Order: sequence, then structure tokens, then C-alpha cells
Amino acid sequence: MEAVNSKKIMFDTNIFDLILENNLTEKVIQFLRKEKMQLLITHVQLDEVSAIPDNKREKREKLSKIIKKLNPRLIATTGVIVGESRVGRSSFGPKELIEKIRKYKKESNPSRDSLIYTTAFLKSNIFVSNDKVRNKILQKIVKENDIKICILNFEGFKNWLCKRRALEEE
Repeated sequence: MEAVNSKKIMFDTNIFDLILENNLTEKVIQFLRKEKMQLLITHVQLDEVSAIPDNKREKREKLSKIIKKLNPRLIATTGVIVGESRVGRSSFGPKELIEKIRKYKKESNPSRDSLIYTTAFLKSNIFVSNDKVRNKILQKIVKENDIKICILNFEGFKNWLCKRRALEEE
């Protein structure tokens, strides 16, 4: 895997849910420290967690605590989309790439997702998302645009943790 020696990783918002569900917060922290890897996050992922409705307040609070414990570096999105981007938390990016990603995402949040993906593509070495359809599309875009990034699903990420001995059997 070419990204094994990388230093920056970004999680799609759905990965924080899976870290919570699988009780992996401490293991991920150990992995990041051991590998001297920096976890990146944008205001978009934080906004998505904050937008979890009050009837799921407990989940929202747990996810917020996990994110705080993981201590990600908050970075500006690479790209600006009116209605999604925050002043001071976004920077201009490649409009063509953002639009290419948005056209593949026809569901409820193509703008938010395109900001996360474009930022991951240009500022990290590894991107972890657990959406099978999304990952296939992202692989295609990465190949077409000669972007150097490793895209993993959650199982692939867990396997990598195991190989790196961050998740030894107890």
C-alpha cells in the first residue's frame, strides 16, 4: 500500500460513527501516535455532527467527545461553496474537481461531501469512508485526475490497524 508511510489522514463523517459503534477510540489514538500520523478535519464534518437532531442528542454528544479525544487538526476546506462554506474556514480550490465530485453525488449533501473529498484529496494521504458506492466513484475520480491518495473503507482501515499492531487481540 503506497500510503503506509503517509503522515495525514482524513475520515469521512460516517467513520466517527463506526469508531463509536466499535469502541475503537483509544485504538485509533494509539495508532495515530505510533504512526506519527495527523488526523485532519474540516468544519464540514464538525457541522454534520453538530446537525444531528436533538432526539439523537446522546449520539451527537458521544461523537463530539470522540472527535475531541482524537484531537484532529482543523483545516480549511479546499474549495468554497456558497451556503456550505464558512468564512475563515475555507479556501479557494479547484472548481473543476469540486464540480466533478458534486455531479456524482445526487443525494442530499453533494456540496458538503465534495468539500470533504476535495480537501482530503489535496491535503491528506489517506481518506477513509464506509460508503461502497461513494468509494468506487472516488477511486474513479482519483485515477482520472492522477491524485495520490489511498482510499479505504472501514474494514480496510481496521485491517490496516491490525497489521500495524494497533488492534492486537485482547
